[in-house]
Amino acid sequence: MFILPITIVAIFCNVILGLFVFLRNTKSATNILFLLLNISISFWAFCNFFSVYNPSPLTLLIWIRLVMFFAVLLSSFFLLFIQVFPKDKFVVRKSLLWPYLLLVAFSAITSLSPYLFTSIQKSGSSYIPVPGLLMPVFAFTVIISIGLGIFQLVRKYRAASGVLKNQLIFILTGTVLMFLLTLLTNFFFVIFLQEVSFIQFAPLYMLIFIVFTFYAIIRHKFLDISMILTRSVVYTLILALMSLAFVFIFFISSARLLGVKFTIKELIFDEIIVLLSILIFNPARRVFESLTVRVFFKGFYDPQRFLESLSSVMGSTIELNILTKKTFSIILSTLQIDSGSLLVFKKDDVRSIAYIEADGFTNANKITRDVLDVFASRDSLINFDEEAEGPTKILMRDLQISLIVPLVIQQKKIGVMVFTNKSSGATYTTKDLNVLQILAPALAVAIENSLEYEEIKRFNITLREEITKATKELQDANERLKQVDKMKDEFVSLASHELRTPMTAIKSYIWMALDGRGGELSEKLKYYLTRSYMSTNRLINLVNDMLNISRIESGRLTVTMKSLDILKLCQEVMDEVKPKADELGVSVSVTPPAVPLPQVLADSDKIKEVLINLVGNSMKFTQKGGFVKVELVQKDKMVEVRVIDNGNGIDPTDIPKLFQKFAMLEGSYTANQPIQGTGLGLYICKSLIELHQGTINAFSEGHGKGATFTFTLKVFDQADVEKYSKVGNGSAVGLVHSQV
Repeated sequence: MFILPITIVAIFCNVILGLFVFLRNTKSATNILFLLLNISISFWAFCNFFSVYNPSPLTLLIWIRLVMFFAVLLSSFFLLFIQVFPKDKFVVRKSLLWPYLLLVAFSAITSLSPYLFTSIQKSGSSYIPVPGLLMPVFAFTVIISIGLGIFQLVRKYRAASGVLKNQLIFILTGTVLMFLLTLLTNFFFVIFLQEVSFIQFAPLYMLIFIVFTFYAIIRHKFLDISMILTRSVVYTLILALMSLAFVFIFFISSARLLGVKFTIKELIFDEIIVLLSILIFNPARRVFESLTVRVFFKGFYDPQRFLESLSSVMGSTIELNILTKKTFSIILSTLQIDSGSLLVFKKDDVRSIAYIEADGFTNANKITRDVLDVFASRDSLINFDEEAEGPTKILMRDLQISLIVPLVIQQKKIGVMVFTNKSSGATYTTKDLNVLQILAPALAVAIENSLEYEEIKRFNITLREEITKATKELQDANERLKQVDKMKDEFVSLASHELRTPMTAIKSYIWMALDGRGGELSEKLKYYLTRSYMSTNRLINLVNDMLNISRIESGRLTVTMKSLDILKLCQEVMDEVKPKADELGVSVSVTPPAVPLPQVLADSDKIKEVLINLVGNSMKFTQKGGFVKVELVQKDKMVEVRVIDNGNGIDPTDIPKLFQKFAMLEGSYTANQPIQGTGLGLYICKSLIELHQGTINAFSEGHGKGATFTFTLKVFDQADVEKYSKVGNGSAVGLVHSQV
């Protein structure tokens, strides 16, 4: 009958192992499935024992069917456990899971029916179960579950590394040995050889699995319960040895002194009673302690726990009001004091209160500067009952104070705690006084830290207010600057507009004088009028540019996007500037693109201004006999326009300055005109192209090597028309066009 204790030990160890794993993480799918696997193995071993040692043939068939039932469950739990391990989430493909669970459910239910084992027949001294029609289904379910589980285990072992690989090799070994021996002796031997004598050894196979799993836990931290399991096993062994020693000494003493004889059953029973007594001793002690304290010692408290709770409060908050309120509440409730007050002194002035926490203390308003002087005069605790008759005791009696606890850090007085009588009317015990003396320095440090934090917080608030004030001043200044800038734009626009009309009239009259409309002019007078005409023309161009810049920067310029034939527009501009180009001796042309160009999205009026500026600029810097040509090329969803000349060129270091307002390059005098430009044309071009969401650039290899100006425009898309069109603020205005 050695099988019985082995079965009991195996079942006990198996269930305990499963519970340890489950309690380690009750939400982990791996841990839950491991517990279910261990429970099903334990039930299987339990039923297996009774199927072997069952004296009644009538109930033997029931036990055998239960063995088959739990065999289906343990094989399925094994496969699911291996599939999920070592993850915490149950992630299995539903398309495979549900058919498998239906197969398991069918096999488990039918294993309890006559379709698995129809009856029992006697074979010699043994009973052999007779297989039914559904035995192949049962065999398929169990074998496929165990086979797939072992296959998955091997796959995970081969893919794993480090600690996980070491864990899997032991689990794999224990599992394979347990299932192979079980299938061989409890299934194949019974079904095919009619041999049942090996069934009784099934608990030994389970012990193999337990030993390998236990070694994986202890040696390689399987399922992360090695520490708790080791401690539990050691604790259990010590407990068992102590109880066994106690029972053994009791039995020997009884036999020697009293002549009493005991049976093995009595020994086992007494051992169990002793173990249970030891296990329930601590819980019972705590219950009786609690009841005793409630009935006989209502004012009892544990100083260690009391100080720990206060330390937890002092370590968890830095806010002064929260710290003092929570701390003082715990002190009053634990020591069962009627009321009290915590006074915090001002920095470097112990006669002034910076903060007060009064819990039920009604005489707080009677605490004057003189009273504070008395409180601060002592560095040690003042107990009314132990204080000699004098001013301090009289003061404490008037204020109904029973205890004064100074809060001092390195001779620096932080504050003071004052307490009235206890609720029970009892005096303060030595334990109370010792606890408060231990607490006072720690509370003083905590209050000091809170005061420093409050000071930093106040500084931060002040700093934030100053920053807010400075920010507001900057915002106001910025708003005033915007208003001034707006006034400037309006002034420039108005002044330019008012200047443009008389300048145009002056230019016209000078031109008529030079044309001889007022009679013959002397050569000297012609020279003077020609210089005046050129200066007036330059001034008109400057006014026009100023007007355009004012309209662009103030947002009053209207941009109407439409479909535009850019090649046609370039040709129109060239036709307009050709008379001036012929006068200067410069050839102008448009090079047709190699492939037809798509329409572009643009405001033709604004792009025409850009072209006139760029072409006119190139003509001014090109020597007589030179050329200015326009090329067009498509790049992805953009069309690039290039204005190329072979004129004076630009120093590469000066190119970044070209598109700035009033940018004038040294030595960049025109080749064909004696009058210098305004320095605003390229800035206007850049602003207009950016309104079209395009880019403008200039390139030159240096002086005498010509220059190339390029700008890009989007290919026309109807969806972009509304997006990029811009209506001017206030009254919409257009451009004042430049003249070449």
